[in-house]
Amino acid sequence: MSDRVERKLLSMLVDPRESPYGNPIPGLEELGGPAGGDEFRAGGVVALPDALQGASAADLLVRRLGEPLQTDLELMGELSRLGVRPGRKVRAQRTGGPADAVRVGTAEGSLVVPAPAAHHVFVVPVGVS
Repeated sequence: MSDRVERKLLSMLVDPRESPYGNPIPGLEELGGPAGGDEFRAGGVVALPDALQGASAADLLVRRLGEPLQTDLELMGELSRLGVRPGRKVRAQRTGGPADAVRVGTAEGSLVVPAPAAHHVFVVPVGVS
């Protein structure tokens, strides 16, 4: 994509610091856009299984869905159906099954997220922004 097209897209977006998946968009400053990204690398953002260390269940705020997870179209469709996306609260609990698999629930239902995928769902405890 050319710099001209990138600048045009930047001018059309309201707050272009992150993708729809919550991931920081790199290089915005070079195009005259906002600085960003640091808040996504700090502030207690952890992988879903790590958020459950020492707890069997927790209420969490989804911050990002990592790129490796985005290639699993079936799982992404199920997460979307449940409303699991950046900015949404979920209830997560260990499944007692395969190591690090996590059941994620919303008002729309629940789903077991397999261990490899669960490591690409990044969350913070509810109440942390």
